[in-house]
Amino acid sequence: MSQSQSGGTGMGTVVECAKCGSTEFDLREFESMMVLCDQLALFGLRCSRCRSHVFAVCVIPHELQPQIEAAAAKLGAGMGRQAPADI
Repeated sequence: MSQSQSGGTGMGTVVECAKCGSTEFDLREFESMMVLCDQLALFGLRCSRCRSHVFAVCVIPHELQPQIEAAAAKLGAGMGRQAPADI
């Protein structure tokens, strides 16, 4: 798991590749994301320098909120929501 902390990038989070030390990541270009709560997610990213898989828990960028909310609504996901009848 990589380090993440405030500051640094335009997204407000610094993610560092443990293998090569690159910090050139954009959370909007994730390979996978697991939403942990309304503000945090576990992001799976690919290092553009060494191609390693990098994972970091970070604040969800505001630009991704509508996409996440739409996906959650479609699946009936989230606390207190009912699952769709066709599942």
